[in-house]
Amino acid sequence: KRLFDNGANTIKHEGIAFGCVHCEDNPDFALHKVPGLVGLGHGPLSLVKQIGSSIDDKFAYCLPPYRNENNSVGQLKFGDDADFSGTEEVQETPMASDGGEGSFYVLIFTNISVGNSIPNIQFAGAQTTALLEDARSINIDLVTSLTFLAKDVY
Repeated sequence: KRLFDNGANTIKHEGIAFGCVHCEDNPDFALHKVPGLVGLGHGPLSLVKQIGSSIDDKFAYCLPPYRNENNSVGQLKFGDDADFSGTEEVQETPMASDGGEGSFYVLIFTNISVGNSIPNIQFAGAQTTALLEDARSINIDLVTSLTFLAKDVY
């Protein structure tokens, strides 16, 4: 039985699978300098999938500011507590699932700014997705480190 304490409630869940790293010879491996890695994707062994029934399949991940002069920390919340609203400092972006067992979440990409300039991006070459019938959908991948844009957007 594993316990997850979110400060207000403790989630009790039996039969959770955890992996163990036996060799960390690769310096680029994600666990090289941290004690663990949390799986938030859609695969059957991800943490959110395993405890999904206990948290109504809801979680929220709040990142600290990019320029983090105050050394604030991010937060991960589950279930009914998965809400960061009520402050001007927090910007929420709801995401949809890609519907599969991958690591993707989906947003509608409307535009991007470069400095103070907001280019008029055309999405002529983009394809619609199975989940969102909008050619501007963009995948948010919880595994990939790099960000890629279509050639015409880039």
